[in-house]
Amino acid sequence: MSKIIDNGKFQNNEVSGNDTIYQGTNWYYDRTKNQLVLDGASVSGTISSFNGNLAIILSGTNTMGMIQSSLTDGQIEQTLEINGSNYNGSLSCGTISTVGNPTNSNLNIIGATLKPSLIDCNGSVTIKNSHVVANNMDDSNLIRGDEINIVDSYVEAKATTDRYEGEVIRSNQRINVSGSQIVVSRALDCQKPVLTDASFSNSVITKQWKDADTKETVTKTYVYGKATLKEDLTIASGESIEFESGASITNPEKLTLADGASLLVDGEEHTHNKDGDVTYTWKDDKEHIKNVACKDCPIGYVTKETETHSIGENGFCACNEVYQPADLTTDKYDMDGDGSKDAVYEISNAGQLYWFAGLVNGTLSGETQNASANAVLTADIVVNKNVLKSDGTVNEGTFKEWTPIGNTCNGSYSPYTLVYLKVKTTQSVDCILSKRIHLR
Repeated sequence: MSKIIDNGKFQNNEVSGNDTIYQGTNWYYDRTKNQLVLDGASVSGTISSFNGNLAIILSGTNTMGMIQSSLTDGQIEQTLEINGSNYNGSLSCGTISTVGNPTNSNLNIIGATLKPSLIDCNGSVTIKNSHVVANNMDDSNLIRGDEINIVDSYVEAKATTDRYEGEVIRSNQRINVSGSQIVVSRALDCQKPVLTDASFSNSVITKQWKDADTKETVTKTYVYGKATLKEDLTIASGESIEFESGASITNPEKLTLADGASLLVDGEEHTHNKDGDVTYTWKDDKEHIKNVACKDCPIGYVTKETETHSIGENGFCACNEVYQPADLTTDKYDMDGDGSKDAVYEISNAGQLYWFAGLVNGTLSGETQNASANAVLTADIVVNKNVLKSDGTVNEGTFKEWTPIGNTCNGSYSPYTLVYLKVKTTQSVDCILSKRIHLR
């Protein structure tokens, strides 16, 4: 059964008797707001609106037949809005049609998850912050309008018919796409493009068509600016993804390149290299992961290599999570002046200092905490350089964090003391620990 709204008036017997609110199962129409509200509704037949604006507000999962918005008065302009309350509602429906004279009947899709069979609009079509999937077996033009703007959305349009030629997304004017992911495909082999000429910014567009000469299916993806994928994207063997100069994908974890897929930058094949930055990730007590970035790679490809921990000159492993143990002596130092030699750790580099801190604080993996351990510095130690500016403020940059050793006094002894390595300080010098300082 059709439900007709003419100039804001509901023309149907299925009403509540109220002059302003008309309702059915899980839906109601508010005449004062020109709103049709669906909340988990299943509406059969056609919703028709004439000579006036209409907003369809969605909550939950909804189904509906055709939605038609018509304008017989060419002197005015009307807009059909489908609003999903910021992805709170979805709608599966037949054709969405807005017809005016000549191009003054518009369609806005805002924050909605929408599955129409096709969209046919005489005026402008705006899709914003939405997820729209149009799929039709009987038509080649699935999204058409006088003007089409797609913003911050995922739009998929697949024409599965092999009977009709045409652009799957068609506009009388240049299509504008920004911050979006578009997938457009056509089953029929023909010479026409799959969509009208478009302007893309910070977007990903996947085009699929059947070649008119070879009859083979061709799939190509193009990336413009700094694009964010809305949905997972797989580039299969034989397919390609091409980045314009300087373009990139901000969430490459959603992109999969299968073996045999092509990666291009400005039309040139890109080969992964090992010339980029190197970082390390701790794996376990024996190994870490060496991450080697591909330089100038638009997808941020990283080669991962497993390596055994190895200690460098400063006492740290490259992963910065494994330290050189301090050297334990038992015959050199009388720490408490009782005439006998004590067990004392000698610290000669920064890695040993961090190891000793972990021993005292109980944070070393595989080592039992020793909160009363003794230590002496046998060399000056510099952990962070250029910490301070000339005015005493902290420089920008990444400095190695330091956790103080110990936090309580024990009898007449003070807690372990040293310079904190990252905080603001009034001293305009590097953080240097003197070898004359004994750590208790």
